[in-house]
Amino acid sequence: MRNKTALTLIAAIAISATAFGQGYHYNNGYIDRNGVFHPGHYQTNPNNNPSDNWSTRGNYNPFTGQPGTRNLQGHYDQFGVWHPY
Repeated sequence: MRNKTALTLIAAIAISATAFGQGYHYNNGYIDRNGVFHPGHYQTNPNNNPSDNWSTRGNYNPFTGQPGTRNLQGHYDQFGVWHPY
């Protein structure tokens, strides 16, 4: 019984870790139609919240260490949805 409980707990943790995932993903590099190579890069997952993007002022990119430079321009509505100007 104890082993079954431990296995159930381990399975639940593994499933929840993959379900919630990370807050970022990798975009593969590609060659455009002009023959220019654009290298792959990491970016935050889309969530309609520009204030938590790595490029926004006050944040930094954990992979490059570069600080964000973009200012926020917009507002949140009563439902918490961001609307850029």
